[in-house]
Amino acid sequence: MNYAEPIVRPLRILWQHKYLLLLALLGGGDVTSGAGFNYNSFNSYFSGAGSSGSSSGTPAAGNLQSLDPNVAAALAVTFFVIIAALLLLLILFFFLSCLTQGAMTRATAEHNADRPFNLSSSLRAGLASFGWILLLRLLGLVAGLLLLLPFAALIWAFFGFRDQPALVVVLVVTGLAYLGLFFLIAFALGLIQILALRAIVLEQRTVLAAISRAVRLLLLRPGRVLLTWLIQVGLAFGVGLALAAVVLIIAFGSGLVGFAVANLLQVSPLLAVALGGTALGLVSLLIGAVTGAYFSAYWTVAYRRLELDRPRSGVTPYAVPQ
Repeated sequence: MNYAEPIVRPLRILWQHKYLLLLALLGGGDVTSGAGFNYNSFNSYFSGAGSSGSSSGTPAAGNLQSLDPNVAAALAVTFFVIIAALLLLLILFFFLSCLTQGAMTRATAEHNADRPFNLSSSLRAGLASFGWILLLRLLGLVAGLLLLLPFAALIWAFFGFRDQPALVVVLVVTGLAYLGLFFLIAFALGLIQILALRAIVLEQRTVLAAISRAVRLLLLRPGRVLLTWLIQVGLAFGVGLALAAVVLIIAFGSGLVGFAVANLLQVSPLLAVALGGTALGLVSLLIGAVTGAYFSAYWTVAYRRLELDRPRSGVTPYAVPQ
């Protein structure tokens, strides 16, 4: 297997077919790159003048308690409406990503084979594999919850028998041993899901057949699969370092611009925080789309080559399966 090709080829594919970035922005990147960034919102607290001295005003808790009941009810309703709207958006994005992941995987494979393909064709392909990808991801969620159940049982036992030191030691040792097993199983399940998704899209298998195909591929080619994953980790680490520098520059620059505008217009410094947070949010979305698209394409290109044997001397090499 030529390991350089899955690294370089996705760059050319993404450069020539930029609609793949749109699919990735809509959740099409199914591989966690490790190079993305989660930006915590800036938490700034601005107190009134003389806040460092003795406070003569009413505490915050007192202000909340003194709210008019109608105002408090309106705030509570607004809070729950916002939470419900966010949950609805997350659910919709989850279903949308099941469509775009199939669309992006199929589009990458077609462009890798130098066959004509466009956004509408990729969306039709994503719709065709939507149900099986949805079931695959739901099975992954169920498997993740089942993996967490032993931790819940150990925690319950720990609090139930915390007055028995010997039993507590046994529970702690058991928990540490299971922690290692947990990471090993979670790692294997992650690889199986990556491979199974491509088996669903590229080979039009059902979800159980795709999982069986992924397990068989992992058992038959463990070295190639693990080396492909290690290369991805190395690429993600390098990309992460480069992007960290870019993010720091953007955060610093946007902060300076924000504070300058705030001083010029004589407005609250909260404007600087808002500008900085907006810039970082946009950069985060762009980084997630680019890295998600690249690493998804990386695994799609590599999947086509995991079973290729190195050509022997005097033997015509196998063609890449399409």
